[in-house]
Amino acid sequence: MGSPYCKIENKSSKASAENGGYQYQGKGSQAVIARQIASLIGSVVVFLETSGDDIVDPDAAVQLMEVICGDIEELDKRFLRELVDAFELVASDYSGETAELVRRIPHYFYLEEVLAVDDPIRLAELEALRGAMD
Repeated sequence: MGSPYCKIENKSSKASAENGGYQYQGKGSQAVIARQIASLIGSVVVFLETSGDDIVDPDAAVQLMEVICGDIEELDKRFLRELVDAFELVASDYSGETAELVRRIPHYFYLEEVLAVDDPIRLAELEALRGAMD
């Protein structure tokens, strides 16, 4: 099937320079858009989570996170699957604890549970995993 990355010409962006000029291509244009949206969401979450109370009001940060989460939950389920998978790729643009924060956005927003809403067996598995992790 080949690599999920393809060579891009413009190496001026930070992400392009850091990953050798490759951009995620996944399975079609939805995967590309999912990666771009995951990157945007990751940037906002990192900013909100790492900014001090003197920069961002904590209550406003929580409200914004709730809005983002609610909007994500309303996405088409096939696209949401692409988006959830893209967070792992976007995390590679970061390092250390920040990378882990981005990688775990689907967990923090309960996105796997949203995807499994019609599958009670999968929901039970996810609940058990969440209980073991928390």
